[in-house]
Amino acid sequence: MRLRVRAMRDARIAVEVSGDEMEAYLTLLPRMGVGTDIDADLINAELAEAGVTHGIDPDAVLQALDAQREGRSSDRLVVARATPPVDGDGGRIEYRVAVATGQRATLRADGSADHKQQDLYTTVKAGEVIAELYPPAVQPVAGTNVLGETVAARDAAPLQIEAGQNVQRTESQGDDPVTFVATKAGKLDTEGNTLSVEEILIVADDVGTGSGNVRFVGAVQIKDSVQPGYSVLSDADVDISGVVDRALVSSGASIMVGQGVIGGGKAVLRARSEIHAQFAEQALLMSVGAVRLRSSCLRCSVKSNGKVLLDPSKGDFVGGDVRAREGMVVRNLGSERGVRTEVSFGQNYLVADRIEKEEAELARLKERSQ
Repeated sequence: MRLRVRAMRDARIAVEVSGDEMEAYLTLLPRMGVGTDIDADLINAELAEAGVTHGIDPDAVLQALDAQREGRSSDRLVVARATPPVDGDGGRIEYRVAVATGQRATLRADGSADHKQQDLYTTVKAGEVIAELYPPAVQPVAGTNVLGETVAARDAAPLQIEAGQNVQRTESQGDDPVTFVATKAGKLDTEGNTLSVEEILIVADDVGTGSGNVRFVGAVQIKDSVQPGYSVLSDADVDISGVVDRALVSSGASIMVGQGVIGGGKAVLRARSEIHAQFAEQALLMSVGAVRLRSSCLRCSVKSNGKVLLDPSKGDFVGGDVRAREGMVVRNLGSERGVRTEVSFGQNYLVADRIEKEEAELARLKERSQ
């Protein structure tokens, strides 16, 4: 007599609900031998037993049954998904100016880093629209978890943006956004929830690798020096505590240099008003107004539509050339050693419209200072 033992196991089913009750999972083990299969009614009954009443996916149920017929298991198959809540938004702000990226270098075509061209601050012009503030566009809508319970939506507080220094806020009319307009040119400050414009750009150290070249619509204060090969271009006053060392400085008003100008044949200073410095060596100085040096000027080219004024007790102008419409004050002019010094007076060397025409020359001079 021969006895045959056949394996037998009924199909097994388990339902699991996620901790946040936003999904339900089905695990189904197929039968073995002559065991009993699971059908759709049993799956639905098991889901109901686990409290799952919302978001049941019929296709997932059929997928589990198909796998069972093929003798395959279904392990934590997502069989129900909640309807998530829709949170309200607090409105949005859209900037109408190019906001600085904060990058401290740009990439050249060859892949190398150019630390002179940085993007550290956002500049705005007077009368320019800085940003527009839009009201909330999405209202909160409650959701439902897989257990059929309501899931509350969050209603974000309205975005609050205020107008600070040198910024005007215009309230919305109808569907129009709230607008923020700069009343002065300068540097945009977006600290906190306030938009402000600072008329003066302060460079805490050198103009060099840390700051890159400076281009600003307002006044510039540099607490140290301008390093070789860098440039400072401003539409207003430029105040430099240290030296200008083989660099380009251009001002729409006056240039004040606390120490002096070390030209090396590459420094260029250009001002629509006046230039003030301790001394100047081997530099090009161009000014619509006066050029004022507290000591000497050596081997420089000076063009002024005003006066060239050196300290009468110690100011020597030696070498180079000077063209000053209104004359000059100097202790010694030229040198007995035969250093060539050229002087001319009385003509409009740098009238305002001529300054405009020298913009192209400035681009060339900037390359010369690199």
